[in-house]
Amino acid sequence: MAGLLMPDPVSIELRSWAAQPFVWGRTDCGLSVLAYAERVTGNAYQQHDLHHYTNEADAAAFLRSRGGYLTYCSHVMSELGWAKTKAPGRGDVGLIKLGIGIGLTASLCLGDGVWAARGDRETIILRRSAKAAWRAPCLKQ
Repeated sequence: MAGLLMPDPVSIELRSWAAQPFVWGRTDCGLSVLAYAERVTGNAYQQHDLHHYTNEADAAAFLRSRGGYLTYCSHVMSELGWAKTKAPGRGDVGLIKLGIGIGLTASLCLGDGVWAARGDRETIILRRSAKAAWRAPCLKQ
């Protein structure tokens, strides 16, 4: 019965996002989702070239230099063993558009087309279709 009270990895992640400031190059949306993906699988992305930016403009330049957000995320998620999915569910990760004039944002799927995105000491939750989404590999216990 006690197991029913244990928070799942998604809930733990959302609490973490709400408690920490959003810092470019440390706890921005991409790095927060990457950290979640690494924790869920126990795999670490070995190409830690991610921390060479400190603001939004530098982050955008970083991603452009690597083929864009979609290309770069596809590479990183593949390296971690995550597979593309067309039917994202709770715990999957993806890229969504937050709104008009806002580019893609790394997000965490809460299920049923609802996504959580990282804000500054907040979690933005909205219904969106993912531009791309990935599912963790089956883990052996």
